Amino acid sequence: MIISRKIIPIFIFSVYEPDTEILYHYLSNKILPTNRLDFIGYGEDEKSMVEFISTVFSKTKDNLLIIDLPIYKTIFVETYNRFFSIFKQIINDNRSSIHVNYGFQKKWVLNGLINFPEVLKSKNFLMQKNSPYKNKPAVIAASGPSITDEKETLKYIKENGLAYIFSIGSAIDFFVENDFYPDFSTVYDPTNLIVLDFKKVIDKNIKDIPLIFGSSCGYELIKKYPGPKYHMIINQDTSSRYFLHAEGKQHSGRTHGCADNCRYHSAIAV
Repeated sequence: MIISRKIIPIFIFSVYEPDTEILYHYLSNKILPTNRLDFIGYGEDEKSMVEFISTVFSKTKDNLLIIDLPIYKTIFVETYNRFFSIFKQIINDNRSSIHVNYGFQKKWVLNGLINFPEVLKSKNFLMQKNSPYKNKPAVIAASGPSITDEKETLKYIKENGLAYIFSIGSAIDFFVENDFYPDFSTVYDPTNLIVLDFKKVIDKNIKDIPLIFGSSCGYELIKKYPGPKYHMIINQDTSSRYFLHAEGKQHSGRTHGCADNCRYHSAIAV
């Protein structure tokens, strides 16, 4: 299967072959033009397909054309259908991401500018030298019915120092209500409604929970949060990245703004 782009005047192409044996024999007898070859993927498993299609999408802003071998519909029925099902899903996900970006772009810019003084004052959590949290076990706790079921487990982990606990967004309410705190609370939502998730922390003036905030998150929370703060630069926050670059400061280690993509690279989640 070949996915090509920039069809005229010179196309750049990528190749995906589900059968590794076929790929081996093909490459043993055919020399592909490396100046136009973008990426090669292989494998019948879903993970390989997702990685290939996502990589192709991330590398191009042009139209994509799929050229498939007709015989594959017959000899690789399940694999063929899986590939195109994943392809369509990733297209839909990208469209949703574009809509989210469009809806929040003004908030990201405004929040980035207002939060920038706090970004300068606080440490980048992902860029700390000799970080005490690197390669340490961590638990990410998000709000939902299961967090209540895990109350005693989380309390045991906290009391015995078995892992660092990261609370996501409104999950902070659970910890405050149950009188034990996470090691860090995190937030990256660009709306100012997030301040409601931290109302109890603010009202009780709790200063023992460090906040890791996305640089373009809702600025009201950053102004009102009583505890210590760390930041992480969000991809959509072009303002902070621009000014940090102008100042010659490091700003790598940034993370994506969407919840599905957000990861904390400083710890191993268990």
